[in-house]
Amino acid sequence: MRGDDWASIGIKRGTKEILNKISSEIVHELERADLTWDDVVIYLSYIYEKSNNRVMSHIIRFEDYYSKEDIEKIRKKLKIL
Repeated sequence: MRGDDWASIGIKRGTKEILNKISSEIVHELERADLTWDDVVIYLSYIYEKSNNRVMSHIIRFEDYYSKEDIEKIRKKLKIL
């Protein structure tokens, strides 16, 4: 994520620098673990659904971004069937 992106949501400069360092660290860890941002999004939606006992579709429709096959493939990879 570029620094400009953080500034657009009104985060102070020092905080922006910390977030940029953290986000690059997260990207590094994702690559090391052979995960993509898509994997993370699907996993977080799974956690959300489990913790709130409701589906994510009232917030975001995955069908607009992922095919059913993509979601199933990612869930199998993450072992969250």
